[in-house]
Amino acid sequence: MKSTVVAVGCFFVLAGCAKHVTVRPPVTTSLGYRVFKALGEIHRYPFHVGVLIDPKLEEETIRVTRDLGTAEIPFGQVVSAKVLQLLIYKFERLTLVTDINKAPPLVLAIALEGDKPSVGVDINEHPTFISAASTFDVVAKVDVRLRLTLTENGQQVWVGHARTVGEAVSGGAAYGVMEGSSQATDITNRVTDELVADLARQMQRSEELRKFFEGKKP
Repeated sequence: MKSTVVAVGCFFVLAGCAKHVTVRPPVTTSLGYRVFKALGEIHRYPFHVGVLIDPKLEEETIRVTRDLGTAEIPFGQVVSAKVLQLLIYKFERLTLVTDINKAPPLVLAIALEGDKPSVGVDINEHPTFISAASTFDVVAKVDVRLRLTLTENGQQVWVGHARTVGEAVSGGAAYGVMEGSSQATDITNRVTDELVADLARQMQRSEELRKFFEGKKP
């Protein structure tokens, strides 16, 4: 995880641009291999589950701004989509709900834990004469926490907590806008995969969860 955190600092190094620009690097909502490895076995419970995504999570966008540019990543939408894909491998039927009163008896609520994701970046930039490139030292920290809560008829049954934390220092690299966008995509995919893989491991290993669903089988 530590090596990937450096990418946070890389993606908004926009030296050589004539004006302040906003970069929205392309990110994927597909699950990575680490999530399937965490699952180990795909076993779907024959139940209908409502999925309630906290609006604060859905709207969460990570923005990092420096003199020459701003990078924006729709973190909340990416991680929500990946959790939904995980749940597709766990349950027979899912319904995305916005009103708990119109949800089925079983509901999984997805939310950020704590105020919001923490992405702290320090950059010591050393401009060069190479067009659209700079040499820099970067110190980056990421702390992201997610909570998944299962309820039945409003009564809490199980809670899963996922967290990914990383810190790294790097320097001497040359990046332009294109290279930086690629780094942004990479770290977003890795961080969100790590969060979802953590949830997958908890769901697979939870005896409490297994006994609950085994006891509901006809």
